[in-house]
Amino acid sequence: MLDQLEKKSLPAEITYHSEDQYGKRYTAELLIEGIDAQQEMVKTGWLIPPDASKRSSFSHTLCYKNEVNQMPEIGDVVEMIVDKPERNLSVGIQGTIVHSHNNNVYEVELTNKEGETLDVFALNSEEFVLVWRAETQEWVPIAEQTVAIIKDLPDNIAKEVLDFACFLSFKHLMHHQIAG
Repeated sequence: MLDQLEKKSLPAEITYHSEDQYGKRYTAELLIEGIDAQQEMVKTGWLIPPDASKRSSFSHTLCYKNEVNQMPEIGDVVEMIVDKPERNLSVGIQGTIVHSHNNNVYEVELTNKEGETLDVFALNSEEFVLVWRAETQEWVPIAEQTVAIIKDLPDNIAKEVLDFACFLSFKHLMHHQIAG
């Protein structure tokens, strides 16, 4: 995605927003192609420092390091990250681990929002993400959940997720700089 941003930004129509001691700020809307040729308009932010002669992008990368290999335990709450249409279950349904099998397979009691059991069956650890730890009685931070999912993706897909995260980080930082 970063390659597309660089290639498509130079000929793009830009909009001036502001100027301060750090330089001039602009935005440009770019048509970016994602997975399966899906296209979306992405609004990008640009900072041209006072001493720069051409456009340069400002990037800010968030690095997150945590122990994401912690094995789920009985009583932990997990959330499905795959659909199971044969069982009428979809991404986002949560359940409690009730038994641990060998080879990263767990018996999970899946429930609806009212706490009623929908199904009980074995899920591979790659089919869910841990969202609540029974031992600590704490919710798993979103960043840790994200890392747990990304670590199992192929590198080319994980790179797209990283590129998108960099874009969101940049957008967040620019919003705070403009607001501040």
